Amino acid sequence: MDKKLTYFWNTDTMYNESICMIERTNGEINARTLFVPEEIIGIYDVSLEKKFVEGVDYIWEKGTNVITLPQGSAIPFFTDNDIHGRKEDGEYLEAYPATDDKGRSRFNDALFCMNGFLYEKQIAITYRYLPGSYKGVIPEYQPEKLENCLAKLSKDKKLKVVFFGDSIFTGCDASGLHNRAPYQPILSDLVKNGIEQHFGADVEMCVTAVGGKTSSWGAETRNENCADLCPDLVVMSFGMNDGQSAPEDVQANMKSIINATRLKNPACDFIVTSCMVANKDAGFLLRQAEYAKAFSQIPDVAFADVFGMHDEFLKKKDFIAMSGNNVNHPNDWLARVYAMNILACLIK
Repeated sequence: MDKKLTYFWNTDTMYNESICMIERTNGEINARTLFVPEEIIGIYDVSLEKKFVEGVDYIWEKGTNVITLPQGSAIPFFTDNDIHGRKEDGEYLEAYPATDDKGRSRFNDALFCMNGFLYEKQIAITYRYLPGSYKGVIPEYQPEKLENCLAKLSKDKKLKVVFFGDSIFTGCDASGLHNRAPYQPILSDLVKNGIEQHFGADVEMCVTAVGGKTSSWGAETRNENCADLCPDLVVMSFGMNDGQSAPEDVQANMKSIINATRLKNPACDFIVTSCMVANKDAGFLLRQAEYAKAFSQIPDVAFADVFGMHDEFLKKKDFIAMSGNNVNHPNDWLARVYAMNILACLIK
């Protein structure tokens, strides 16, 4: 668990970063890592049970972040048709919710899939890199905005947390949720485990997130799903499903949840988290960047900018290598990044 949640921006080792071999337009099949490796410790299948052999299953040229697939490799790969929701013959798959015998569907020009056709092609690489390689958005330690829950963790060694949001906050698409190897816990459990290990505390985690919901639903159900539970800490994220809603309206919904909860428990602290970047080919990337900015301007709450960090990743990595459905859910690795961002607000 320590390795799962180690802040990659503060160390020199990346554990099980998710990458995908993809057939490029020039015919080469390769994958891209976030940083340029100094040393590759190992590349494994998605279950973390099979280790691939350098020179046989993959080739890495030192000084680059590109891992190449040689002929005869045991590593699976995506074609351009695969990624864009097309069959082997180039014809489009049926649009969601229809699925074929491989569990594939399509949103606009993007594959939508949560089964082995997608996740079995997501391999894991552990490697060392130069410290300070990451130059993007880094979450801040924000003790001044989390004074009450930090004091409670220090004194009582107990904390009641409400995890409120949409499908990402329900745990989609962690391998543990789908009961498949490597059985990584869902996002809320990653956060719970991280807090418990660091503070030696007992965390009562109440997950009230519901898939497909918007911030307006959050505001409408703020009492039963948040305020009435009298939490010490609320970790909250909406925006992925808010579509074209005005940022000021989404911000107002978030504030209404905060105000209602603090009316019942003035000592409640909040960590507001922006969502990951959605797949623009799927038509899901709308005004989420504006929501992230609006969330950062909410007073007296800690803010974790997952959107900003994921946006930086996409300058180096492929979207499908970080998503559990290739549209709007994180896979195991990106869920760990979510957890790191949340925990970094609490743990220096």
